[in-house]
Amino acid sequence: MRGSMPARARNAFISHAAAGARTTAIGIYLSCYYFDGSLGSVLPIPAWHHWSWAGCAAFVAAAQAPVGLLVFAFWRPERAATRSDARGAPGQSPG
Repeated sequence: MRGSMPARARNAFISHAAAGARTTAIGIYLSCYYFDGSLGSVLPIPAWHHWSWAGCAAFVAAAQAPVGLLVFAFWRPERAATRSDARGAPGQSPG
């Protein structure tokens, strides 16, 4: 039961964040989630065969580095706060 709680939270966030076509947004998210998970289980195999766990750890670090760079380059907390303040917190009425 504990493993399903983060999935519920992500689906609730996507439903709240998507202005329209919420079902489509959740479907696209879940498709990417499971596709990436399947790639993440297959792509590190050569690293495992050559370098064992050290190779797998290096693969994960190399895969996450570009995402970290993108977040560092484009994340603007003030924009995210403004957007959420305009809508109000989930479960609260806007007035």
